[in-house]
Amino acid sequence: RLHGSDVQQTYPGKNDLYWIGDKKPVQHADPELHGFILELWPDARFIHVVRHPCAVYQSIQAAKKNWTTVPEYWKGDDTDIFGRWLRHERWVLDAMESLGGAGFSLRYEDIVARPVEELQRCFDWLDLDIGPDVRSRIAAMLRRPNSANEPMQSMAVIEGLEDMMARYGYGLDGSVRQPD
Repeated sequence: RLHGSDVQQTYPGKNDLYWIGDKKPVQHADPELHGFILELWPDARFIHVVRHPCAVYQSIQAAKKNWTTVPEYWKGDDTDIFGRWLRHERWVLDAMESLGGAGFSLRYEDIVARPVEELQRCFDWLDLDIGPDVRSRIAAMLRRPNSANEPMQSMAVIEGLEDMMARYGYGLDGSVRQPD
């Protein structure tokens, strides 16, 4: 939206941007919506950005304090929030398997740490030329996240959560390492 929304303020300088993005696994990985997208665009390709669930949780906690409207599951306890992250990632894995190569995953932390290199990998996968002007703009416009994947005092015990986190190189202590 040009003037922001109930949950997001207008981005200053938006007219100078080539692109803008956000993490939205639910909308595209939801089995019902995913099927609908593929019916309309059978050759669609999907880019999956995953983020450490501790950082997701902390971002949700900060947003709950500042946003006037939040999703219902954000109002739940740790089990609800981490359970939702796990469900979304399972949807992604199912969707990726059904796509047969039409899906590409990036870790949010890697994009922040190495934006040009990670987006170069993404552009390569899309068979697009990133070009030197785009590389320099990517490096110049990087905005560090407000939340970090700090260790949690406790995490919900949810079957499959630790395995899914390990798949992406995420530790229960908030750490990020190379995936197995």
